[in-house]
This record gives sequence, C-alpha cells and structure tokens, in this order.
Amino acid sequence: MLIQEIPLAMAIKKTILLAAMLFFLSAKTSGNDGLDRFNQNRVDINRNGMWTLGSWAVSNFVISGIGWQQGSGQNMYFHQGNVLWNTVNLTLAGFGLYGAYSDEIRGLSLSESIQAHYSMEKLLLFNAGLDVGYMAAGFYLRERSKNSAQNQDRYRGYGNTLILQGAFLFIFDLVLYAFHNRNARQLHNILPAIQSTGENITLGFRIKL
Repeated sequence: MLIQEIPLAMAIKKTILLAAMLFFLSAKTSGNDGLDRFNQNRVDINRNGMWTLGSWAVSNFVISGIGWQQGSGQNMYFHQGNVLWNTVNLTLAGFGLYGAYSDEIRGLSLSESIQAHYSMEKLLLFNAGLDVGYMAAGFYLRERSKNSAQNQDRYRGYGNTLILQGAFLFIFDLVLYAFHNRNARQLHNILPAIQSTGENITLGFRIKL
C-alpha cells in the first residue's frame, strides 16, 4: 500500500506542477499578444497623426501658396508665413512616418513598451506647451503691429500665422495624447500578475506542494 501511495503522491505533484506551468505559458503567450496589440495601436496612432500633419501641411501649401501669390499687405504675409511654417510641418511628418513604418514592435518587453508609450506622451505634452507659446507670440506680434507703421502688415500677418498654426498644433497634440492615453488602458489587462518595482517588472507565481 505504501509503495502505491508514494508514486501517486508524486504523480499528483507532477500533475499540479505541469498544470501550473501550462497556465503560466498560456498567460505569457496571451500577454505577449496583448502587448503586441498595444504597441501596434501606439504605432498606428502615430502613423495616423503624421498623415494628418502631412495633409495639413500640403493643404496649406495649396491654399496659402495661391494666397501668397495673389495677396497683398498683411494677407500676403499671413499666407507666406503659412507656407514657410508648413515646410517644417511636412518635414516632421515625413520623419515621423518613416519612424512609424520602420518601428519594430514585436519582441518588445513590457518595460520597453511602457517606456516608449510614456516618452511619446511626455513629448506631446511638451509640444502642447510650445504651441501655447506660438500662439502667445502671435498675439504679441499683432499687438506690436499697432505701434509699428513700417512693419504693421508684416507683424499682423505673421502674428495671424502663429496663432493659426499654434492653435492647430495645440489641438493636434492634445488629441494625439488622448488617443495614446486611451490605448494605455490596455496595460491593465495584458498580464495577469505584474509586480512593478522601479524599472524592473516581473511576472511570478508560487505553488506550495
């Protein structure tokens, strides 16, 4: 009887251990799939954002390109400023699209994924602060135009450019931030047992036999 009980106890322990290992591997695979989806969503948001920025730049080239040629006074400076400003926007959109389409998301660890996500959020919030500065500079130029007879049209036209472009970028950055922030909610459901300590992230379980 004792000889039969020992193998049975060992078999039970092995069965429990095997079941636990299978559960762990299943959870890990599901978590990686979820992590890949999270990273793919992040990349897709960036791609869509850069396509939007590029489209805005191209539309400014068309509309303000005509306005620059046909306009006069502050209207001409306004359209000129739009064309010059969106040369930078189009360049940024081009580099952003290149980075988004060449970004390798598979194989990223959880800590790397979180770091990439929050780096993007910080960048967007920083840019939103700069956008407020652009608009403030635009209002400053408009105010200064009142006391400058020689450069009144230039100051007012460029001021209107800064206000328009700053307002668009401010909304653009905040909307992009909102999409990234919503995507971050997936992190709570990616892995069943995440213990985070500083920069180290571990997944673990304990079985007592």
